[in-house]
Amino acid sequence: MNDRMARYAEALLNLPKPGYGLGFHAQSLGVATLGARAGLPPERVFGDLCQAAQGGARIEPANQIANTVRRAFADHGDGRFVSQPRPRQIIRDGALVLKRLIEEGKRRGATEKRIREMSPIHIPDRPENHAVLFLKTLYAPGLLLFCGERHDAGIIGRTIRNRDEWVRHLRGGGRTPPFIIVNPVDGETHEKKSGGLTLRGDNCVADFPYAVGEFDNIPLEDQLCFWAAAPLPVRALVITGARVYMGGSMRKNSRVSGRLQTGMRASGRGSTLSS
Repeated sequence: MNDRMARYAEALLNLPKPGYGLGFHAQSLGVATLGARAGLPPERVFGDLCQAAQGGARIEPANQIANTVRRAFADHGDGRFVSQPRPRQIIRDGALVLKRLIEEGKRRGATEKRIREMSPIHIPDRPENHAVLFLKTLYAPGLLLFCGERHDAGIIGRTIRNRDEWVRHLRGGGRTPPFIIVNPVDGETHEKKSGGLTLRGDNCVADFPYAVGEFDNIPLEDQLCFWAAAPLPVRALVITGARVYMGGSMRKNSRVSGRLQTGMRASGRGSTLSS
């Protein structure tokens, strides 16, 4: 075993398990970099990291590990990437599809009142109860969530808490933060795109169950018609002012359906939930 391979093997052996706040993400990039410098194929490094991540307090998504390997080999290897198929364009005339879906929503009589009636989950009348319903419906206990102002830092125990801690905060009369990162974070520090470290950046996301959609330039009534008719796995609609924010499931086994799991209105400063 040459010196570079020995360093790779030692770093892999000492890699901490994910979920304990010991820096799995940052150190896994270092391990992948050592693998690239040792001349290992990216597939081998990817497999080694997946194996090393098993048994932690959190399941490490395979796509996160693949991104780490891609970055290491792009910077220090021969430029090879773990292969990914090019996504196929599904919609070619977005304006026409939008028009037809709005028309279909109008045909169905979609209004805010009608959407609330469609929800299989009862929507409470008091807006201050909507944030608790949102959290308890969409997130499992123990998941870490960032809620705060748009530019707030990620701080464990303040802007980053687990779901039940946020629920207790809100039920105890605490202020509803205006923004939420809809996908859970891992509670570990990671590099920011602009440099430095953060607990709430893109690299801090632990899993990707949801995507957020919104419109900037069509009336609220047309937005409601669109979401009522669109064949998408809609999990929640959050209405704030003149916008509707949609939270949709990204799971591969999600049933694509126009059925609304939750619809709620957030009104007034401090009660707006968006991403």
